[in-house]
Amino acid sequence: MKSPPLERFIELYGHMPTEFDKRYLELVAMGRYRILDVPDVQPGSCCNCGASRNDGRKYVDTGRHVEWYGAIFICGLCMREYADALGLLETVKQELASVKSLLLSQEDLKFMGERIRDTITQTYEEFKEYYANLSATGVDLTPDTTIKLEPDSSAAVKPAIDETESGVTEPPTSTRRTNIPSLADLRKLGTI
Repeated sequence: MKSPPLERFIELYGHMPTEFDKRYLELVAMGRYRILDVPDVQPGSCCNCGASRNDGRKYVDTGRHVEWYGAIFICGLCMREYADALGLLETVKQELASVKSLLLSQEDLKFMGERIRDTITQTYEEFKEYYANLSATGVDLTPDTTIKLEPDSSAAVKPAIDETESGVTEPPTSTRRTNIPSLADLRKLGTI
């Protein structure tokens, strides 16, 4: 929606217009544009190319009248030529290209997100099937809660291993699990 001429003037120039400010009067005059299918006031034709027929192009009534000529109309085709000559169309084309690339990148991200979602869903279904198969074969899936995390105080203190015999020393205070044998214990037993 267009802002009223006074607001546009303040926005452009940063102050209120004076009583007979030409720049403000120009903004007021610019607010008189009308877009028509065919010119409705004499001379009733584009001031540039002279077209006046209803062939799909639009006509801009500038709100200006020239003595001995009449109303000034500009057709849409001539406006396009003016915009192209001023470089306005290049600006629009660049903005459209940047928006198009942004939309394409968003579509790529959406596609990648859908692929990731499908992969996660498929993995979840495979996990459910694997878990169901494990349950069907009779494998106990409950976690083992019998593991002791604290050393047993009632256990006898183990003698230190002779360093010349195994080459491994045991730390003086150990907080390791007591139900899992160490490499030194396995060597004593002769399993490795």
